[in-house]
Amino acid sequence: LSPDLDSDSVRLWYVDGLGDRTEMSMEYDPSTGVVSFSTDHFSVYMVEVIPSDGHTWVIIVALTAVTLLLISFALIRKHRTEVSD
Repeated sequence: LSPDLDSDSVRLWYVDGLGDRTEMSMEYDPSTGVVSFSTDHFSVYMVEVIPSDGHTWVIIVALTAVTLLLISFALIRKHRTEVSD
């Protein structure tokens, strides 16, 4: 994110399979523009930035691709284990 944003204008949301959002705790470092948060699963998260002019714009951080990759690896590993048994 842009390093010049006020930390009060940045929010993090978890987005479930129905598109419903749940606000999550996060840390935003305005000097670097980095948003940090902890999670126990890969999913879809959204960083919302509310500019000072009042117009809301949204950046979607989609970890879905990573989730699909991890699921693929898990399925391949499971298949190899079942074949070798």
